[in-house]
Amino acid sequence: MSSVPSSPLMPVGTNGSAAPATTTPVTTTEEKGAVAASPQAPLAEAIIASSTSPQSNYSVSSPSSISSFPRGSVSSSVSAYEANIARSNWATTSHVIEHLQQTIDALRRDLNQQTARAVEEKQGRDAIRKRCDNIESQLEGLRHQNETLNSIISRKERRVKELEKELETKAKHVDSLENDQRQYIESKNEYEGVLKQVKEDQERSDASYKAVVEGAKSVRLSFETKFKDISEQIAKLVEERNSDKDQIAKLEKVIAEQKAERAKIEQLRVEMAKKREEHAKEITALFEKFKVTITVNEQETEDKINATLRTVDELKRTHLLLTTQIEGNGK
Repeated sequence: MSSVPSSPLMPVGTNGSAAPATTTPVTTTEEKGAVAASPQAPLAEAIIASSTSPQSNYSVSSPSSISSFPRGSVSSSVSAYEANIARSNWATTSHVIEHLQQTIDALRRDLNQQTARAVEEKQGRDAIRKRCDNIESQLEGLRHQNETLNSIISRKERRVKELEKELETKAKHVDSLENDQRQYIESKNEYEGVLKQVKEDQERSDASYKAVVEGAKSVRLSFETKFKDISEQIAKLVEERNSDKDQIAKLEKVIAEQKAERAKIEQLRVEMAKKREEHAKEITALFEKFKVTITVNEQETEDKINATLRTVDELKRTHLLLTTQIEGNGK
């Protein structure tokens, strides 16, 4: 496509090339009226038409270019004006051209401003579009983050519900433990009361046991004293029999009898020893029973002590009977 030659009447684009003919500014109605009112109106109209026509290839930048218009494009009246008053019309034509040039410059400046404004608006739109894209990307990220946070919140809510259920379970467990603790304290107090009673019973049983032991010791000492007296009496009898020579035969006979009696006595002693052992075992068993059965009542203890005393009385009676028999045999 061929380029259009630039002229003072044609606006130049932002890139330095000639603007299309369709964008060339047109003379306003007031300017046309002013030109038509002048004596050189036909010439001015021809110049304006030639300068604004898209097919015009002529320049009006200088006075010498006026003569270059083709004669066939102007009417005969215009030719008459050119021939008769060419010099007087030059000032008016220059004024019109200057006015048109100023208008063209103003329009060119306006076009440049509009172009710059359009470029700025395009850049602004591009920046806004880019910003919108960034905002949409941020919104998408925020939407994804919101979904993630909603999922986290849902999990947290489920966890909170689980913790609340666990808390209720633990509260019930704590209540159960508190009830168990109260029951344990009550059982402990009851046990301490029973233990105190058992200790008191044990102290009483220990006192009774000590009394029985002292009684048994006194009975044993009494038996030992009596056996010692019997032995001394036998020794005296032996001395008397040895000193009495006249009664040796009788004494021998008596001794033989006494031997027999002694055998019986020895047998009785053995039996008494067995009985003493049995009674001692019974007493020991009673004492052990006193130790084991601490909670035995006082009446049973007295009965056992009475039984022990009766056993001691039987032993005394048996000892007295044996002593009586020995003395009778000695006589």
